[in-house]
Amino acid sequence: MPAIGQQLAFVTIAQGNSALEEFALAGFYGGIAALVVFAVLGTVFALMTLAGIWATFSKAGIAGWKSLIPIYNLFLLLQIANKPSWWLFLFLVPVLNIAVVILVYLEIAKVFGRGPGFGIGLCFLPFVFWPMLGFGRSQFEDGAMLASDGSEVSESEVEALEIAEDFESENQDAKNGLEEDVEEADLRRKFLVFQATPAWLVSTLVHVIILLILGLVTIADPTQIVNVLSASSSTDDGPEMEEFAIEQIDDSDLSEMEEETEPVDVSETMEITEPVEVEPMEVAAVELDVADLQSEMAPTAASLQTLASMTAQPMGSRSSDMKKKMLRDYGGTPSSEAAVTEALKWFSRHQMPNGGWTYQHELVCKGRCKDSCDASYNKSYNAATAMALLPFLGAGQTQLSGEFRQNVKLGLFFLMKNGKQGKKNGLPVLDLRDGKGNMYSHGLAAIALCEAYAMTEDRALLPYAQASLNFIITAQCNDGGWRYSPNGTGGGDTSVVGWQLMALKSGYMGHLAVPPQTIQGSMLFLDKVQSNGGAVYGYTGPVPKFRPATSAVGLLCRMYTGWNKTHPGIIAGVKEISKHGVSKNDFYYDYYAAQVLRQYGGVEWDKFNVELRDYLVGSQAQEGGAKGSWYVKGGHTSNAGRLCITSFATMMLEVYYRHMPLYAEAAGEEDFPL
Repeated sequence: MPAIGQQLAFVTIAQGNSALEEFALAGFYGGIAALVVFAVLGTVFALMTLAGIWATFSKAGIAGWKSLIPIYNLFLLLQIANKPSWWLFLFLVPVLNIAVVILVYLEIAKVFGRGPGFGIGLCFLPFVFWPMLGFGRSQFEDGAMLASDGSEVSESEVEALEIAEDFESENQDAKNGLEEDVEEADLRRKFLVFQATPAWLVSTLVHVIILLILGLVTIADPTQIVNVLSASSSTDDGPEMEEFAIEQIDDSDLSEMEEETEPVDVSETMEITEPVEVEPMEVAAVELDVADLQSEMAPTAASLQTLASMTAQPMGSRSSDMKKKMLRDYGGTPSSEAAVTEALKWFSRHQMPNGGWTYQHELVCKGRCKDSCDASYNKSYNAATAMALLPFLGAGQTQLSGEFRQNVKLGLFFLMKNGKQGKKNGLPVLDLRDGKGNMYSHGLAAIALCEAYAMTEDRALLPYAQASLNFIITAQCNDGGWRYSPNGTGGGDTSVVGWQLMALKSGYMGHLAVPPQTIQGSMLFLDKVQSNGGAVYGYTGPVPKFRPATSAVGLLCRMYTGWNKTHPGIIAGVKEISKHGVSKNDFYYDYYAAQVLRQYGGVEWDKFNVELRDYLVGSQAQEGGAKGSWYVKGGHTSNAGRLCITSFATMMLEVYYRHMPLYAEAAGEEDFPL
């Protein structure tokens, strides 16, 4: 019997050696799939990062497309972070450049009101934190770096302005709220998720999504190779095999890995600025009895809240829908509104890098438009800034909403920082006088601050707006008026009184504190300078004949302090203004006359409006750098230049909706605490 030799052999079932090839192929395709997923994710994350940086540049007043230019974008990031330009070369130094990037990103987070943790997030999770910074609520806090349109003015051309210290410690919390009050319309227009979701939750969700995507990328199982033992008969004993044994692994040989968790410090140190003691301003003592004034300054006082019972918002006429209605009802046209839009564009092009405006507008536009102010107005920055802001506010543009919100925000920031803070008679005051303007500058700037607060109820504006009114209250002369300097010994004049009373009116419409005795004092001054039963008003005393500018100012003040449209003085004064008609070179008179007649209404207003409206629309500059502006020689405003005249002209074309009508439903006496 032939010897039967048993031979051990390993064979594969299924495809045999082809299984190894399928295994390698599956691994190859799995790797390709993983690369594709990572490429797609990398592209998405890169686009998210670029979009966030683009939006962040725009918030800082820099054109977003500049963030896409290599090297130049690093230079601009250094500007945003308030770092010197030579740091650009540090980005080229290995290892050191990592620390530089971290420091720059920490500073960028700081200037947008974010903490160090957010800056670290910008470094290591840019696709999460840059969109949060660009599309979220964070607001750029360094308004002095850039103007909205990127125009530059050399330091030699624009005088450096003194920046005031932080406001009184009791108002510090309100100031910090400037960047938190963002209008609901902006939230709807931007990425709501980035605004409403905390940073840690966004980061968690992003990492979970990445893990889920990676979990879907699988490598196909290799074809299983099964080894079996078979026997075959053979005369050949075959090769001798060594015996081997599989040793059992001893569990005791395995070392357990201990998971150590280190506590993470999530506390963030807050910088608390020590209160700065501001030296009281040296001004003459006020003769006005203000012993109990401080107790009357609470905005919740019953005597100051009559407007709360009105169904309409105090500045509701400037909303989009109400503007259209009032424009139609009171005589505006699409052409007049188009002229307003062009004027606002002109103002936006002439804003200085520090956020303010100057009557020397040709310094900003590099001489593209002429007709600047007299040399005596060169330093009236607060007045020029207010004259530029008022047309924006009149058109419904605020620091929180509107096409020109960045212009408005920077302008308000300029006024808040450029005012001189102090205390007078126990009250915090903000002195906005400058240059030749004196109390003119203060009154105009106070109107801008108070109107912005009344339109938005922005908490950060509250202390500044109220303090500007406090300065007006404590600067009142003995005769109830105001003059160029606080508490002028010679008494007030009608022109200065008009601006101060309009500021008090704007503040009161925003429910700020306006003591009744201040308004009553202004009424005594009006009694002093009136003649012809209140139809005619002089400058510092009564005049026998109609004086156009001061009479228009006095009549408007009378309307705001309670005279009904049936009052004989109002009726006679309206007849005088209607008889005098529109002035083609005295825009100061036209500005007040238009408001008086618009409030009065009737055929007098219809006639005056058509003539004034068509003249302004037809005389607006249409070419070159002056496009959208006005300039006329003569009158009370030509020496202040093109910016001042353009401001008056624009506000006259906004007269249809700047203020709600006084005589529509309620009498004028309800508008002030008397």
